[in-house]
Amino acid sequence: MRASETTTQTPAMPYLGRRLVWGVLLPILVTGAAFVLVFRWLPRLPGDVALHWGDEVNRSGPVDELLWTNGGMAILSLVTLAVFALTTGRTLLVRRLVLGLAMGQSVFFAGLLLAPLAAQLDTGSGTVPEGFDAYVMSAVVLGLLAGAAAALTAGSDARLPATGPVAGDKAELGTHERAVWIKRVTPTPKFIAVGALVGTAVLGILAWTSWLSGSWFGFILGVVILVLVSTMLVWRVKVDSQGLTAQAILGWPRLHVPADEVEGAESRVVASPLREFGGWGIRTSLTQPSGTVGVIIRGGEAVDISRSGERRVVITVNDASTGASLLSALAQRNRACHETG
Repeated sequence: MRASETTTQTPAMPYLGRRLVWGVLLPILVTGAAFVLVFRWLPRLPGDVALHWGDEVNRSGPVDELLWTNGGMAILSLVTLAVFALTTGRTLLVRRLVLGLAMGQSVFFAGLLLAPLAAQLDTGSGTVPEGFDAYVMSAVVLGLLAGAAAALTAGSDARLPATGPVAGDKAELGTHERAVWIKRVTPTPKFIAVGALVGTAVLGILAWTSWLSGSWFGFILGVVILVLVSTMLVWRVKVDSQGLTAQAILGWPRLHVPADEVEGAESRVVASPLREFGGWGIRTSLTQPSGTVGVIIRGGEAVDISRSGERRVVITVNDASTGASLLSALAQRNRACHETG
């Protein structure tokens, strides 16, 4: 190789050990332990287990049906999130989300697999299971705790100051002039209308099934999830001398790109959130999943930030060109100050 030739290597994905432990190994152990426990319980279960019940058992059948349904969900979740854990996670936000979901859902789905069987141990066919809601609630709480533990120990991002000039158009700023750009991001009216209809329909179905079964646990859980998801559809985006900060209405999730890690910023159009990012919300790019974080609340214009360490951040927001040019200008000023200081 001639001395003038250079090669560019993509930095290795950080925290491989933590991603393996929280995203793959522990979920496999939890899911495997649940299946082992199920098979040890088989002699203590009735010939036909209750599959659906209220004040009385409405439908019963072989235990295989519960295993195929609940066990299948557990395995599908495990495999999907294990792939994400190994292929994504250059940024802390994505690592926390993926590892938290991988660990939390493995515990939760293991609980869903065990709950209806634990409630029927040493009972006869046709007996209404008791304590099912308590078992599911335990699975929810343990899943949240396990997910939080994985998220909090996902490993912080190393500081990677960028070098060289900042790419992209830059806003004109005086030597000592300060500027701040703040925007609020909300879904489109059409998205809100469709989401409200879907949410109402889902809650209606949950209310109906809860009324039939006499258990309102599913309905309450559905309301909590709907409220949490709704809070993550309204974001505040700010550009100042510290860089770019985007956070949901409750303050979490939060994404910060330090000014000294900005390699360039530009405005572009996200024509199809579904095609480019697989949907709406906090996403990874379908074409560059390892290092791209998207806060995709709506289609349309977006700030596209190139960040050191082969990372990118895309945030759909109105007036994206102004935000991008200001971020580039402030990042260039930050770079100049450090080089002369």
